Amino acid sequence: LGLLGPALHVPLQPGGSRHVLMARGGATPASAQDAAAQGLGSTAGTTRARSSSRANRGGKCGGAATAVVAASAQEVRKAPAILRPRITDAVVKRKCDAISRAVLEVPDQDLSSACRSMLAAAVDMSVGVPKQDRDVRQAAVVGFIGMVLADREKSLEAGLGAARAATEGVEAAAQAVVEVAVAKAAEARERLAAAEEVRQARQKAHAAAEALAKEAAEKAAAAEAARSGEEAALLVAALERDMCEVGCAQLLRGEQAGCSESVSNSGSAQEIEKQIASLQNIARKLSMEESLVLMFPTMARKSPSARSSLEKAAANMLEDAFSKHAQALEVKLAAGAPAVEGCGVTAEEAKRAGAAAEADRQSLSEALAEAQREHERLRRELADSEAEQRKLEEELRAVRRPGEEARTLLEAFREGPLRAFLALRGDGSCDGGVAGP
Repeated sequence: LGLLGPALHVPLQPGGSRHVLMARGGATPASAQDAAAQGLGSTAGTTRARSSSRANRGGKCGGAATAVVAASAQEVRKAPAILRPRITDAVVKRKCDAISRAVLEVPDQDLSSACRSMLAAAVDMSVGVPKQDRDVRQAAVVGFIGMVLADREKSLEAGLGAARAATEGVEAAAQAVVEVAVAKAAEARERLAAAEEVRQARQKAHAAAEALAKEAAEKAAAAEAARSGEEAALLVAALERDMCEVGCAQLLRGEQAGCSESVSNSGSAQEIEKQIASLQNIARKLSMEESLVLMFPTMARKSPSARSSLEKAAANMLEDAFSKHAQALEVKLAAGAPAVEGCGVTAEEAKRAGAAAEADRQSLSEALAEAQREHERLRRELADSEAEQRKLEEELRAVRRPGEEARTLLEAFREGPLRAFLALRGDGSCDGGVAGP
């Protein structure tokens, strides 16, 4: 690479005379041409011997060539900015930067660090110059960079092939395992969907059974309330009838009662006072004159012979009213007995219907609970299957990752720096140029 000193417009040795090349193919002194010829021969020899020099772990170019590369790189860094050509086209500059980065990324075993740095620094002043404006030294540098990039492409292709070969059998096995896991998860989803349909159907049936059971219970409660109401009305009528008969027999005529065992057998004053109060209420209920109602307690406490003529007349009027009311109540009781019996039958039927509806609801409730348990079990099974599938898919991605990374590197290299180099080398269109001092 001794050729690169003149090509970069800097002296090869510190303190030597500077051979500045014209940016557009100007004349070159004979001494510079000699140095270029010597450098080209040295570089060609270095390229041919690269396979043997890779055995050296240091990756050095070797001998005088190493010294020339180091000195040239140092002179490039020290060169004044006015002597450094610059690219005016932004697109060309981006392409040159991509090529420089690709050269610097070449591994040490393929090219030494010093050579990489030298070639990367020479990209702008060689590849960045339009083909028709390059001199022989710049064209030679373009060729060197092309060889490095071609070797880099072959290296990346070899890496991709090695990655694919290393993972081919493992990837096939992992893919087969993933396919089994996917099928298992799909089957679990189908079973869960079927269980969900069963659960929803049982849930609807249970809701309908609950509604029927509730309706039957309400009907049974209503029938029972009706029967209780009828029985209570008849009981009140029977008590009122008995009280009228007790009042007529014991209080008005002074006779012993024969209608109400519990009432007539009590001769205590307290019981008599209760009877008097009850008969007064019945008298008011029958809309009798208030004077008769008020006379009743005094009259009832006297024997029939001790009563005055007025009290006797009042007693006869009350007796007649109580007697008629008792007869009316008797008719009501006789007519109400069948109604009570009918209400009882209706209530019993409603109870049986409610019990059947409740049994049906309970059965459907148990079936729904079973369906929900099965649904939950299948849901957990599906979750486990999907987790296993994700795990196996991640393992498959890990198996594929080296090959994918190698393929990505190769594609990025071809689409980036290699495409840029081919465009700027002159095989395609090339825009921009180099501006000199």
